[in-house]
Parts: sequence; C-alpha cells; structure tokens
Amino acid sequence: VSSRESDHRRSNQLPGATTCPEVSSYQRSYPPSGHILRHLRLDLLSQSAEALTCTMPVTEDLRDEGGALRTGALATMVDVAAGTYSHDLVRPDWLATSDVKLHLTRPILGDEVETTTTSLRAGKRSSLSLTVASDDEGELAWAGVTDVRLPRRGDSPTVEPAETIIGRRLLYVEQAETAEEPRPMLDDYIGIEVRPDSLTVDLTHRPRIHNSCGSIRGGVASLLVERMAMEAGNRLWGRATRVVDLHVYFLGQTRDGPFRVEGDILRADEKSITVETSVIDAANGKLLDLGTATAVPI
Repeated sequence: VSSRESDHRRSNQLPGATTCPEVSSYQRSYPPSGHILRHLRLDLLSQSAEALTCTMPVTEDLRDEGGALRTGALATMVDVAAGTYSHDLVRPDWLATSDVKLHLTRPILGDEVETTTTSLRAGKRSSLSLTVASDDEGELAWAGVTDVRLPRRGDSPTVEPAETIIGRRLLYVEQAETAEEPRPMLDDYIGIEVRPDSLTVDLTHRPRIHNSCGSIRGGVASLLVERMAMEAGNRLWGRATRVVDLHVYFLGQTRDGPFRVEGDILRADEKSITVETSVIDAANGKLLDLGTATAVPI
C-alpha cells in the first residue's frame, strides 16, 4: 500500500490494503510545517477533470553531482501529483497506491520541472494514471502509478486540508521556507545515513517524512530506492551516478521506525547497475517497500 494513503481506517478485505491508524489532530493539519511536501515547494493545479499539473523549482539542494534534478525528488513529486489526481476521480472513496514505475529519458537541468497527470484507467477496484514530466525543452520522464480503490466507510473521516487552496490549486509552501537559506542537501534533509561497510542505509522516522497516517511517504521510499542504487554505482565505478529507471512496490506501513534500507546488486557492468532495495521497519523486521532501480555513471 502507498505511504501516501488517505486518512481513514483501511478495509482489510481489499488486496494491498492495510489499516490506517486512528485519525489524529496531526493528520488534520497535514502536511505540517517543515514537511518534505512543503520543502519541495510543490504547486498543484487542477484545471479540469482530465488532467492535473504540478510544478516544482529545481533548487541546488535537489540536484545530483552532475547538476540535474535527483530522480528521487521527481518520484516524490509524481507520488503527490498522481495521488491527488486519482483521489479526485474516486471521491468519496479513498486510494492506496500499490506501485510506481518511473523512466527518465534525459537529465532535468533547468530551473523548474512540470508534470501532467492523466488517467489511463479508473475501474471499480483499481486505477492507473500516467504522469509525464517536462521542462522548457520538452518531455523527459514518464511514470505510471497504480492505485487500489478503497470504498468509503461510514467511519471514514473527512479531513480538511491545511495547505493553501485557491480554487483547484494546492500550494505546498510557506513563507518561512521560501526564505530558508541555506537549504540542506536532500540526503541531509531526509536524514539518510549510509553505512560505510555494507550496502545499507539507516533512517530515523520523523514528521517531515510522514504520510497522513504517520508512516513513511511513498515518495520518500522511492528516494531511498534511488539513493541505494546511486551508492552501489558510486562504489562500483568510483564516480557519481544517476538513476534512470525506478520501480517501487508499497507493501505496508508503520508509525514506528527507525528504518533499515538494504540493497542487493542484481546486475552490474561498465554501463549500468541494477539494485534491489528493501525498506524495513528496524523495530520489528517488517518489509514496508520493495523496489528496483537502475543507475548509470554521470
């Protein structure tokens, strides 16, 4: 299930669904100040039922060593845009994302990236959306997101969003963050700690990476999958790398943590490396997310 699941108690009768913890005052003010959605300064605009656009500035702290936008940051943007759009299609029901698959065709080097999300299928039990990313030079990435549809129950809460809403606009930013200087690099902001003696990352659970249920966001899980492939490539080639393909399955959620992220190299040569990554709740050993990513040297 997605780390982006909506605020309600999940039905255990549907495949891929788990129970979301009880609604709290925290959920009703989501995302809080300092959250990754606000940190990325996402600006979503729904002009019609057919499409939703989202823009994000490409700040220096979101770039890789080659100067391009981190693929994990783009995946986080896709996670939010696709979830917002698909949820609108199934109202008053709710959604749990089962997987996201992203392919990058060229580096994102400009100052802003825009995504457009449309529906490929909206069925009674699942939906599939397509998100296309572009810059001033044209399209540069495609992402497919599959969601499980969860029928609304009588006790499912209605949560009023805390973000600024102007018509059909969601603006995830606050003045304190627009004036923030300097901004930490993305890994430091998330709190990623890479172990030098193994292909393992440690991550403390903290409010800035929470989803609305208090678990880890799907976009953050995608960032971890990206980071593991980059690390493996760096150790193999001794140089910086960039992820061009990413596929993540969302299997469970937890409010506990910390998280242990383990990588396993599936294939490697002089041109690319593919790594399987498991995101695990270190407190109980529960597998939360499973993904693969392919990185290339920069």
